[in-house]
Amino acid sequence: MSDLSLHRTLYRAALASSHIFAWVLLFDALRVFGSLYAALALVTLLYAISHTLSLFFTPLAGMSLGHSVKRTLSLAVLSYTLALTTLILAFSGIFGSTKASALIGCIGFVIFYALHRALYFAPFSVEASLVENRTTTLTEVVLAVLPVATGVLLMLPSGYVYALGLSAVIALLSLLPVRTLPERYERFEWSYGDAFFALFVRGHRRLVLGSLADGMQAAGLLFFWPLALFFIVSGSYLSLGFVLALTLLLTMLLRHLLHPYLSTKIVWSPDTRATVMLSSWLMRFSAFSPLSAAIADTVYYTGSTHRVYALDPLTLEQTADGGSYIDELTTLKEMAYAIGKIMLALIAVGAALTESLYVFFGTAFLLAILGSLISVYLVRSERKLA
Repeated sequence: MSDLSLHRTLYRAALASSHIFAWVLLFDALRVFGSLYAALALVTLLYAISHTLSLFFTPLAGMSLGHSVKRTLSLAVLSYTLALTTLILAFSGIFGSTKASALIGCIGFVIFYALHRALYFAPFSVEASLVENRTTTLTEVVLAVLPVATGVLLMLPSGYVYALGLSAVIALLSLLPVRTLPERYERFEWSYGDAFFALFVRGHRRLVLGSLADGMQAAGLLFFWPLALFFIVSGSYLSLGFVLALTLLLTMLLRHLLHPYLSTKIVWSPDTRATVMLSSWLMRFSAFSPLSAAIADTVYYTGSTHRVYALDPLTLEQTADGGSYIDELTTLKEMAYAIGKIMLALIAVGAALTESLYVFFGTAFLLAILGSLISVYLVRSERKLA
């Protein structure tokens, strides 16, 4: 395994074991500010703020690549580590009263998480975006079951310390292989203002709209759906981990068994992809048990190519061009992703004020479906975002 592959594997392990749980834990902690619906509105608003910060940080991150790609990557990993550390300190009451501690924890997590989102660019190589495909099946299985381990740890007294702390340690360990990577300096031709102006350039309209739509569906799939799962499993972190792991393992198995059929042009046609996505979202609407939720996710991941939407199901994360900087358009995609997530999240905040879980999640899922359909029929199967 190359040093870059080892770094990616360790960092994906850190994300797989903590990324989604961090947001769910944050939602759980925010209940101290009032009702369940207030907590949903607050955590969704924080999600929007984090991606707003990421939107404004991203051009700066692109510009920093000219100084050192390795340094930018290292700062991204350190930012994620600090985000998890801030949550640990906040949940431990280090910052004072319960509400004050929760507020400081939220602010710290959002800022460091946004920096992580903006800064993470791995040193580019011809095959850098295909690193995950070069890992062994055993490695992928281990990554898939990590949510279960996190769920077990969260069942322990002060389990958040062990769960988030272990993920932070793994993230730091991923920096060790980075030290031996050759240094790279990537040119970033745009100024800060040029990056935002590029969002409105006619020649970029198709890419921006498609990436914005992908950001909407990613928010629905990677933020709102895990929150809905948390309700389906009655607030059990262990059950949440089992559902996530079961989904990933079933997806691996079915994609292996159906590979000859999934690789045909018929399966990858826009109409077929749209049908698969609509079917999976309708199944999510009617999911009433952990098993039915896992089946809905399995249908989605088995019948759609997550590489097209820049999604990594194992880490429940979305990154343009596999997290590797290719050119200025990589930054443009990341910015458009952020805008899509912000739009969906802000509308969902308004839906939370109705104090109805059906309205809140229904609004988020319908917008995610809309984003999916726009992406499929706008960009067709030729477009590659990962």
